[in-house]
Amino acid sequence: MEQDTTNTILLPICGTEVDERAFSVAVWLAKASKSSVRALHVIEVSRDKPLDADLGEEADVGEQILEKIENLAKAEKCPIQAGIIQARSAGYAIVQEAQIRNVRTIVLGTSKIGETAGDYFGRTVSYILRNSDCDVIIWRGGTYGQVSTERVE
Repeated sequence: MEQDTTNTILLPICGTEVDERAFSVAVWLAKASKSSVRALHVIEVSRDKPLDADLGEEADVGEQILEKIENLAKAEKCPIQAGIIQARSAGYAIVQEAQIRNVRTIVLGTSKIGETAGDYFGRTVSYILRNSDCDVIIWRGGTYGQVSTERVE
């Protein structure tokens, strides 16, 4: 029997300070909508390596990132699934994961990178916003990963 994932919130994480803030948003949303959270860490593989290359150190870092999120979820009593995938492009992999699992919402944490060539966000977030079929919620921390606590009126 195929698992119903329509009440799943996809939480891409990369090990920055904004991950925890995005996680808090995902947990709040999951509890409010009786959903579960799927944390996903994407390891981008350069074109000079096969996609299934053994990336030992990067995989170890990914496991540590997921373990931290799993511990936070346990403390919040929030159901969570966690996974690591290797891909050429994180944005493409996240959109594909959302489509395959038919997720309801993607919650992204990001830092302000400034306007570069018309993009306010980086390559991954911009790709997800342009190509995702589901709702996308963005938690934007302060400049260069510093989380802003200023209230916007």
